[in-house]
Amino acid sequence: MKKLACSFGYVTALVLATYTAFKYFRWPGAYIIMIMSFILLAVYVPLLLLDKVKSIEGKINLVHIIGAFCSFLLIISILFKFMHWNGSVLFIMVCLLTFCLLFIPLLLYHKLSKGKTSYLINFSGSLGLFLIALSFILKIQHWPLQAVSFIAGHVLIFLAYFPLYTYNKSNEAQIKINYLQESFNILIIAYILFLLIYGIIAKWPITYKDLIQIGS
Repeated sequence: MKKLACSFGYVTALVLATYTAFKYFRWPGAYIIMIMSFILLAVYVPLLLLDKVKSIEGKINLVHIIGAFCSFLLIISILFKFMHWNGSVLFIMVCLLTFCLLFIPLLLYHKLSKGKTSYLINFSGSLGLFLIALSFILKIQHWPLQAVSFIAGHVLIFLAYFPLYTYNKSNEAQIKINYLQESFNILIIAYILFLLIYGIIAKWPITYKDLIQIGS
């Protein structure tokens, strides 16, 4: 698994570097290389996640496979959205529904079966993730309570799950610090990527000039 992930990582990085050069210098062919980059990312990211899980827990369970599958669907849905192909909404909906209805319940069961943290900690984290994912479903379907679900999920994550985990005495201090640091790094990267990708799709104003044009 590690060698396969490393090999795909090398090829993915090489193709992404090539796409960056073609896009930066406006050479012909960037369109095809971008599609190749997304396809490679859709394979590499799940492999990377599974390899990470195996190195930490020693084995891969069904919940990890479902999580990797969700990451695959997410990347493919972004590709379809960028290319304006039919099916982008279908992919993202399948991804979100799989995440809410399969991944989160199995993750909660997996965490509780290990017995290292309390039910309240695991439940608050799982419910927070569920509400955030649910808010995206509500947004796509133009249903009400999008903001309520989004904010409630973040409140549970940042004001319940992380504080409860921090002051939980069942784990060693160094283990908690490593977990929290890695979690915060992942969240920071995820929020930045979300803002960039969603900003491009939603055509948010990027520069001060764009904001002036909107206001005029």
